[in-house]
Amino acid sequence: MPDIQKTSENRDFMFPVMGTLLTAALLALDSVTELGVASGVTYVAVVLLGLWAPQKWFLPAAGAAGTVCTVLGYFLSPPGGELWKVVTNRALDITIIWITAILCILQRRQALANIDKERRLSAIVDHMYDALIVIDENAAVVSFNPAAERCFGYAAGEVVGKNVRMLMPEPYRSDHDSYIKNYLETGKTKIIGVGRELTGKRKDGSLVPMDLFLSEMFQKGQRYFIGIMRDISKRRETEDALRESEKRYHTVFDQLAMILGGTSSAIGEKFLRSLVYHLASVFNVKHAVIGELTGRGRDRVKTLAMWSNGNFAEPFEYSLKDTPCERVIAAGECYFPRDLPKLFPRDHPLVDMGLESYYGVPLQDPEGTVVGHLAIMDGKPMEDLPNRQLILPIFAARAETELERGRTERQLHILSTAVEQSPSSVVIVDRGGRVMYVNPNFLKTTGYTIEEVVGQNPRLWKSGIHPPEFYQNLWQTILSGKEWRGHICNKKKNGELYWELLSILPLRDDRGDIAYFVAVKIDDTERRKAEERTRHYAAELERSNQALQDFASIASHDLQEPLRKVMAFGDRVRDRAPAHDPKIADYLDRMQNATLRMQKFIDDLLQFSRVTTKAQPFMPTDLGEIVSGVLSDLETRIAQSQAKVSVSSLPTVQADGMQMRQLFQNLIANALKFHRKDEPPVVTVASRPGPDSFWEISVEDNGIGFDEKETERIFKPFERLHSRSEYEGSGIGLAICRKIVQRHGGTITVHSAPQKGAKFVIALPRKPNLEENLQPSNARTI
Repeated sequence: MPDIQKTSENRDFMFPVMGTLLTAALLALDSVTELGVASGVTYVAVVLLGLWAPQKWFLPAAGAAGTVCTVLGYFLSPPGGELWKVVTNRALDITIIWITAILCILQRRQALANIDKERRLSAIVDHMYDALIVIDENAAVVSFNPAAERCFGYAAGEVVGKNVRMLMPEPYRSDHDSYIKNYLETGKTKIIGVGRELTGKRKDGSLVPMDLFLSEMFQKGQRYFIGIMRDISKRRETEDALRESEKRYHTVFDQLAMILGGTSSAIGEKFLRSLVYHLASVFNVKHAVIGELTGRGRDRVKTLAMWSNGNFAEPFEYSLKDTPCERVIAAGECYFPRDLPKLFPRDHPLVDMGLESYYGVPLQDPEGTVVGHLAIMDGKPMEDLPNRQLILPIFAARAETELERGRTERQLHILSTAVEQSPSSVVIVDRGGRVMYVNPNFLKTTGYTIEEVVGQNPRLWKSGIHPPEFYQNLWQTILSGKEWRGHICNKKKNGELYWELLSILPLRDDRGDIAYFVAVKIDDTERRKAEERTRHYAAELERSNQALQDFASIASHDLQEPLRKVMAFGDRVRDRAPAHDPKIADYLDRMQNATLRMQKFIDDLLQFSRVTTKAQPFMPTDLGEIVSGVLSDLETRIAQSQAKVSVSSLPTVQADGMQMRQLFQNLIANALKFHRKDEPPVVTVASRPGPDSFWEISVEDNGIGFDEKETERIFKPFERLHSRSEYEGSGIGLAICRKIVQRHGGTITVHSAPQKGAKFVIALPRKPNLEENLQPSNARTI
């Protein structure tokens, strides 16, 4: 049967046209033939045409067309024959048409399946990795696939039809034909169905080792032999390398076994000493060393273990500079097989030891930081040193582990000591609520012994004063993986209650599950007692402040009233006293002056008390405006004393405006009052940013000044450095100033010397959210 899949487009078009014309011709013939004749069978010819048609739809279409035409011919044909015979005849025609169509469809499918199978087999053969050669009974090559072409270097056209001996070297070439002849005569074979290795000959004459599997097949009575061959040259190379590698690794295994046997049961210094000893023995070198970086600059090495000339050397330190160890630390693994003194002439210990060769690897911590080195050295060249690059890194890793174990052990010891000696109580509880560990401070605080606590539930020291919800919240928090912090009241062994500041932190295992809870507890009993005392003192202070307010109320009303009466009655006595008696007038003046001083004293005392009792909340306060208002109030005194007052830019601060006014009122008034007799007062008010977010505001004068050793005295209430006859005043003004500044979180200091003036410096805190305006309009000079 022709290959339907390879028909051309013209042929694809031809068959439908031929089918249509043939159907029309047969219908015309049927229409002129009597009904008694079985003319419908002729449509089978149209169906049979479909065997050659490439279109799959042609056969069912031809069957359908034959059916339609058979029925149509019944109506178009001239009458003839009996009706039942005619109808039966037509029905049989249709049956024959469809039987033919179905058989043809099945035939087409089988043909297509065979073609597809042949194509798949051909594709498999063409794409095989292995070479496939088919020969006939005469040893002539019938098939030669692409893999065979690649394997032997021949094109298929150069081999097909020729004797397969051309692909064989001697002695196989001469004996091959006799092998086949013997098999054909006797039926005995040694290789058919059995794989074997042999050697093939390429086109260029080179030989190639192969695996051969030979089988036999028969097709249409003809015997064929199928040979499948695989190039095993790479496998041979690999096997040779594996044999060499196996030999090498047997040596490595023996060496490793020797070193492991001497170090497996040791730890710490014993392990390190055993390691350097066995390394020196295995590699037959005189020296092996393990060193650790030390020094602040990590520029020195301390030997942890060293085997040298048949003995363990005592630990010592040396500088890394200009040594092969420096190269190892900086660049990693280093190998100097010979001429070591020439390479490192400044390494005098190396030269003195007569070392000729060196091989070293770095030691790292888990973060990858180099912490030391492992090295072997010898007095002869080290060029033929097998397995050094394999064994030393292995034991370098083991040494790293040991160094890390030692560091971890030391850290654990420090941590354990810190916990054991901690002034806080430490308790470790497992997830089931059993106490696993308590430190000595816990035992000291509670009075329990460790046997009474370990394995118990923490409810052992539960006080019972907290509600159940308190403990529910605590456990819910820590079981969710969060830290719990708070105050808790517990009970000692003797029943005494005590308060603790408690922090509980969950600890997770390697899988991330909560395994333990660590509680750190600080005895808070004394602090809570101190808080209670503080609350008591605050209450007492509140009562004291209330008493002070009551006193201020009395002073402002009850004490002032008698003084006013003394003044009033003094005026009446003056009016009625004899005008010629100067003594009476002098007595009245003294009495009324004392009364005025008493009123001024009471007013100053009230001002001092009101710094805290009548304080106002802090608000943004422009100190420039405050000082301007003070200068307006003192305008008359400034004019009388012919004073000059200069005010530079002043900041805006959070303050009590009334108290700021009183502060600058007292300071500027003092500067005007305590001036030198022969010189008008000069007062300067200025500001500048101070340290630690403070403003520094200064009030400086050119007055009489004072000795700075009296500084603390002038800020005490009612302390005076001069008599009232020299300078009026109650001596409480500066005490009020200090109290105001302290209330605002600041300080006030003074610098002075006799007849050199005084400079008061006020430090007030700057608020970060406050807009600090230094407007030129704040500056003025009077």
